[in-house]
Amino acid sequence: MLGLAPSRHRDLNVVNVEPGSMLVFFTDGLVEQTRDLEDGYRRVRAAIARLSCEEPHPAAKLVEGVIEGALRDDVAVLVLVAGDSAA
Repeated sequence: MLGLAPSRHRDLNVVNVEPGSMLVFFTDGLVEQTRDLEDGYRRVRAAIARLSCEEPHPAAKLVEGVIEGALRDDVAVLVLVAGDSAA
């Protein structure tokens, strides 16, 4: 999930991501929509599994795949797709 305390010390870590991999970050508002965290995470995993790396708006598609009806909380989603570094 997203969220950092600006005053805390953090170590720098580097992660190599294979081309075509997708990283998805989201706030708790996405999984707490149904007030059942297990169901929320199940919905998020299912929506991510349906995403394609070629999707032009993956964050919006993810939210559409998880949320039913009106939003009850604020939701932020960031989707990063690793491209080919040789391109």
